[in-house]
Amino acid sequence: MRYTLFSALALGAMVQISSAAVSVTGTNFSADFLQGIMITDNTGAVLPAGGTSASIAFGNFDAIDFNTANGAAVLAAFNQNGSGNGGMNPAFGGAFNTTRADAATSLDSSDSFTGSNIFIVIGNGTTLAGSTDFVVYDSGVAWPQEVAVVGASVTVRTYQGTLLYGIPTVVSGAGGPFAVNNGKAGVTFGQIPEPSSSLLFGAAGLALLIRRKR
Repeated sequence: MRYTLFSALALGAMVQISSAAVSVTGTNFSADFLQGIMITDNTGAVLPAGGTSASIAFGNFDAIDFNTANGAAVLAAFNQNGSGNGGMNPAFGGAFNTTRADAATSLDSSDSFTGSNIFIVIGNGTTLAGSTDFVVYDSGVAWPQEVAVVGASVTVRTYQGTLLYGIPTVVSGAGGPFAVNNGKAGVTFGQIPEPSSSLLFGAAGLALLIRRKR
């Protein structure tokens, strides 16, 4: 994993630009808690609140096929913008709203991030480097060129982006205001199953059911 001096829900990201810096804040839920895609384990239970259950970073990727990549390949191809990792919301399980930790630097026309999309990467460890599997969203919004858009801001959220790596789940339970999300959309770590694999499992299950009825 490569780090640069400067940093993607959403999960999402808010890019705030001053005359000398760009900072990124990411979130996977709306302010009214009615929209969002909670981060869960493989049973659909939301991850515990606090910074130790996941790590979040922002950046872009070298060429990678997310359909065949494993966790190690995702980590190796990721270019993190800035350093440090955010974590899960300290009060609400399954949610995050985090800002890139280190001091921001400027993005000019020669920077490798400028013009590429903001990617949001969520790792299953306390740090991204210590994670073994991931959730990856393409926000669909490009990193701004600071000299051209001084003072501008862009807001994107994971549920408004494209899930590239991660397994969709159904939330089986949550605490606090996210209790309303029971039975709603979630995502957990791992490679998105290929449609052919899903059909194969479904066919196998149907064959077993028919055999039992006989």
